[in-house]
Amino acid sequence: MSGRPVPIVFCIELIMKSVHLVLNLGGEWKSNHGEYWYEGRRAKAFDFSRDSNYDQLLDKVYNVTRIDRDHYQVSMTTLPQTFRPSMPIEIVDDEDVALLLRRENVDPLVCIIVEEIGHESPEM
Repeated sequence: MSGRPVPIVFCIELIMKSVHLVLNLGGEWKSNHGEYWYEGRRAKAFDFSRDSNYDQLLDKVYNVTRIDRDHYQVSMTTLPQTFRPSMPIEIVDDEDVALLLRRENVDPLVCIIVEEIGHESPEM
């Protein structure tokens, strides 16, 4: 033994219980050479629990936007973080929400499209 103190290294993993979500609405996805972005007219941000599911996210979206769920249907999309450019994906179930909420060091983006229930687009 050399008499020198042995360094002790502690690794602490900090897991945040919530994530800051950014919600865009009133716009559309745009692309240029494989790069995608959302141009929306309104944006809201809110904290959301990382252990939430699809139904809880959908409830939160309706609550934050004050959209009447009896008259309007919301569909949600996000842009996944990948090494190569990716197209937006639809958020349709608990697995999609888990993927969205696992992102570290970013504020995940959720974009919504609002459609009136029972209102069909006219055929051309």
